[in-house]
Amino acid sequence: MSSWRTIFDELTRLHTIHGPTLNLQHAFAKPIHQMSLREVVREIRTISAEYDPVISENIAHWRIWADFMPLTGPAEVWRFQRVHAARTFVSHLTSSLHPEKSAQVFPGPECSEEEAIKWLLTGWWNEEGIPWFALFYKGQAQ
Repeated sequence: MSSWRTIFDELTRLHTIHGPTLNLQHAFAKPIHQMSLREVVREIRTISAEYDPVISENIAHWRIWADFMPLTGPAEVWRFQRVHAARTFVSHLTSSLHPEKSAQVFPGPECSEEEAIKWLLTGWWNEEGIPWFALFYKGQAQ
């Protein structure tokens, strides 16, 4: 099994057990369908920023195949959104029909699965995950 498949399986497990819902529409200055993708990204960065330190610390203490330590309220919701975005992204790197072909095109990361997941939920989230999530969320709101 490729590392990406293992990472996807763990993100799926975390997604299943830590899945609060999120309705951001009331938090935005105007309806999402009236906003550009850039505006949605900026709003998400602003709204989620206050929870970033506690979420990042929580992720730093997490170990693969273990549950996250509980968070409360919006921090729990935003951590879930990180998991959701990372899981969706990694799903595009794996193929359930031909995992060996996925590994040829997207070789596994040069770190442990745990380190890769932590990076996806922190570094990748901050750089690429928020735009990825914004694109998905904007599409859902249309």
